[in-house]
Amino acid sequence: APETPPALFTLATAYAAAGRDEEARRIATALLETAPEAPHGHVALAAAASGEREREDHLRRALELAPEDEHLLLSLGAALLEQGRDREALDVLAHASSRWPRSQAARGLALKAAARMAGF
Repeated sequence: APETPPALFTLATAYAAAGRDEEARRIATALLETAPEAPHGHVALAAAASGEREREDHLRRALELAPEDEHLLLSLGAALLEQGRDREALDVLAHASSRWPRSQAARGLALKAAARMAGF
């Protein structure tokens, strides 16, 4: 079995992508135990989450460990959009857009949130 954090992360996310969430969670938990200061265990657990709130919780924990990670912030904004929490999503995505002004993904998701709030 792989023991390095990158190998554990790759294996956990591959299992999650294949719909093998139980194995993904088991490996992601091992990753958290191996590297608790890194966000990757929570990212993998978010990928294998059984629901949107669980996904959001793990993304928020990952962001606490890596607050400057653009991908994590965008993932949180997208998760909030999926939950229909457009105002919160817009706040997160506006922050991402101001932090990374060249990010087309941040702008696109922020526009989606704003349009939904305006009824479009």
